[in-house]
Amino acid sequence: DEDEDLTSTLVKIFISAAQVNSLALTFDYEWPVFVTNMLAAYEFFGTSLTYLLRIDCIASSTFPRPFYVNTIILACVPIIVIACAFGILACIKSREQNKSTSSDASPVVEQGSQAVQDMKLSRNNLSQKDFRPQRRRNNRNVSARVSSMIGTHAESSAATPARSMLETDVPKVDDSKTVDSMRSRGATDVQSIRTYAPTMNDVQNPSASTKASVRVYTLVLILLFILYPTLVLRTFEIFHCEQFGSSETTNVLLVDMSQRCLGNPHRAYVFGLGLPMLIVYVIGFPLFCIYELFTNRRLIRSKTKTENALKILPIYIFFKGFKKDYFYWELTLMLRKVLIVIIAVFVQNVTSQALLAVLVVILSLGAQIILKVYSNPIANMAESASLTTSLFTYYLGAFLSFSDGSTSMASSILVFLINMLFFGGMVLLTTSSGLREVKEIMFGKKDKSQAIVSV
Repeated sequence: DEDEDLTSTLVKIFISAAQVNSLALTFDYEWPVFVTNMLAAYEFFGTSLTYLLRIDCIASSTFPRPFYVNTIILACVPIIVIACAFGILACIKSREQNKSTSSDASPVVEQGSQAVQDMKLSRNNLSQKDFRPQRRRNNRNVSARVSSMIGTHAESSAATPARSMLETDVPKVDDSKTVDSMRSRGATDVQSIRTYAPTMNDVQNPSASTKASVRVYTLVLILLFILYPTLVLRTFEIFHCEQFGSSETTNVLLVDMSQRCLGNPHRAYVFGLGLPMLIVYVIGFPLFCIYELFTNRRLIRSKTKTENALKILPIYIFFKGFKKDYFYWELTLMLRKVLIVIIAVFVQNVTSQALLAVLVVILSLGAQIILKVYSNPIANMAESASLTTSLFTYYLGAFLSFSDGSTSMASSILVFLINMLFFGGMVLLTTSSGLREVKEIMFGKKDKSQAIVSV
């Protein structure tokens, strides 16, 4: 369905555009104040979401350098969230196990008490009943039958004792083997149920711990998705040094020129902080997304996504809104952000920065126009508009360095107006789409399970 998940798709497009456009502040553009404030507002969704955790205001001479501390805080945010999530899941799971144990024991206790009551009732009935007339009749019948049986037994020469006849006619049964066989069959049946039940529960009736684990998993992936440009930027800044003279002391860290590159303490932070962030976040997170997307590509391409919602819901943010043939396209958007960060950090010339950034955006815009990767035409228009906004932002920013005052001001005003137009259009589209989906849910035109998955 082309109308499925339009609101969440538009939100994701806006967040990606804000992340890319906010990186223009890291370029060597001489932005005026009003453009700087506008791009700084984009930074909340882009490279400065964790600026609320900055400790620059409390730094002192005995305190580690603010850049290192801020980077450590940023690197620890996902780890802290994951640790808290595991603690919450452990509490939920233990509570669920205690509840299931008590619920399993209660039927056995009820059955035992009911059996005891039935035995007491039958004993009372037997004690109250008078069996004396029946006993007199049975005694007369038994004496007649015994006399006839004695006579018949005496006439028979090859008679077999009653006990041996019974043992011959009835085959012996090895009770131990029978019990063991029954136990093995029962164990096999129970084992098959236990092996298959979690899959059924995941789809039809998920437990509280399963729901909680899926939600926590989704939250962690969304957090990493939002923080990814910031993590890439901070990781590359740790390795970015600049030589300002002929001596070794002039080779300094560009973001903190008081730090000599590969000296103390920069060498320790390079190997203890920079390399782990490079492996885990910059390289590891995209590889993890590639693995999850291509492992579950059959479920992603299937038409019954709601039946497998628990399995693919955590990675839903990475393929939502795209056509089935382009379920991996979010990886190309992540590559675009990484390339923009590399240009901002390692390219120093303003003109080179502008040309390379414009080249990356033009290639992305051309691919979007040709392929139309989103399933909804409105989403394709929104993505094209976001790339056009980024193109004008990076292209016109280059005029600020080598143009006169009037040209620079005109370029800045044009950048501001284009970004405001894009921001206003996205707000209107997202609001109208959200209201329409709410109306469809309220009046029963849309399945609530699809709405839950889209959220």
